[in-house]
Amino acid sequence: MKRSTTYAADGKYPPEVQQMMAETTRCLNCGKILSLLQRKDGRRNRGYCTLECYFAKPPKLAYAEKEYGAAAKEVILKMLNDGASVVATAERLGISKPRFYDWMRKMNIKKKVVWG
Repeated sequence: MKRSTTYAADGKYPPEVQQMMAETTRCLNCGKILSLLQRKDGRRNRGYCTLECYFAKPPKLAYAEKEYGAAAKEVILKMLNDGASVVATAERLGISKPRFYDWMRKMNIKKKVVWG
């Protein structure tokens, strides 16, 4: 089975995330200035300087930071501490529950039950 690759221009992300990626002049992860020239294969840089930066902070995570005006970890902790479930928080961010758990593990966010 051949694995196909989709890109942001192919509709992988919502329109507002695509617009953010197209309009940025700096890498969404590290802040490095992007060259807006087309690459040899005809595609433009889409918001990131390298694949490492893309995987370190995916576009939906960068959009959540931009939308809420805080670091991603703070945004996620605030949503969870306000009483939203993991499923509800993942849906608000536009991602699946397993992907949300991946983000939590990457940011070292642990579940903690406090009996009052």
